[in-house]
Parts: sequence; C-alpha cells; structure tokens
Amino acid sequence: GSRESEFILEEIDRLNGIVTGYLDFARGKRILEKAETEIKRFLEGIVDQFRPRLARDNVLLEMEKNDSHPLVAIDRAALRQVVINLILNGVEAAMANKGTKAKVTVGYRQHNRKCIIDIKDTGGGITGRDARHIFEPFYTTRITGSGLGLFHSRRLVEQMDGQLTFESRPGGPTAFSIILPAADKEY
Repeated sequence: GSRESEFILEEIDRLNGIVTGYLDFARGKRILEKAETEIKRFLEGIVDQFRPRLARDNVLLEMEKNDSHPLVAIDRAALRQVVINLILNGVEAAMANKGTKAKVTVGYRQHNRKCIIDIKDTGGGITGRDARHIFEPFYTTRITGSGLGLFHSRRLVEQMDGQLTFESRPGGPTAFSIILPAADKEY
C-alpha cells in the first residue's frame, strides 16, 4: 500500500542524500572542467558503488557487457551526478512498478562520433503529460524530491556539448540516453 511506497520514497531520498545535494555547478556557480575519460571505467565505478546497496533493496543494477573503450571529454563530477540521478530515478520507477523485478541497466555504445550512455529501467513508462514536461524546472511526479532533477541534468549535459533524451512506452521500459561527443582517439 501507500506505506510501502512512502518507504520507497524515503529510501530513494536517503540514497540521493548520500550522493548528491544540489551541487554548485548545477546552479551555474562552477565552470565545468573537461577531462578526457574512459567511459567504461567511469560507469563501472558508479555501478560497482551502487550495486550492493541497491541489492539490499531488491533492485538489480547491471552493466551491459561492452569491450570497447571509447573516450569522452567530460566534467567527471558533473557527469557522475547526472548518471547517479538517472540511475536513482530509474530505481524509483522500477520499485514502484509492482509485479516486475526492479532492474536498472547501464550501458554505452558508439554511433556517428558520439558516445551514448543508456540507462534503462523496468518501471511503468513515462507518457502523456509527464513525457511532455519532464525536463521542465520543478516538474516532478513525486511528492518529495531531492537530488539533481532532470532539468539540471539536461543543462549539465548540454554544457558538456551533449544531449539528454529519453524513450519510453506505456508500461515501460524507459531508457534515458546521454549523448556525448566522442574524444578523438580510442585505446
């Protein structure tokens, strides 16, 4: 019942509190500093940090297998916040979708000189009004809210010359994609 969903929201807020809090650069107070980063290792670090904690809440966090090693020029702290925010949003959607195994999958792929990070969840999907307003400031489908928010997440990604998009179907799944310019070399 609603007691359970309240607990889920509290739990998400607790997870959020551990890793975020509105950061200065989300409010434009810090200039983003780009550093060449190997995206595979970067994402694995985040997934490895969260996997055990989410497993305790019966949420599966998985990284898609990929043996390529693309480089991107990113502000690591900013992108880390965005990825964590998208993972936690996905966790919340997946936990709220009763009768399905809650699972969030993180992956990356290369396409046309871009590196695309995909974060998919087994939640019930985003449609209609929510889909139209999801990137607006202060728009939320939640009663409580902490963390970075999609408006700020999109802004940060755009400051790194990237885009934040999503695809969703009624009933799910939902996938958020962070599309970043690939750095010139790969190793």
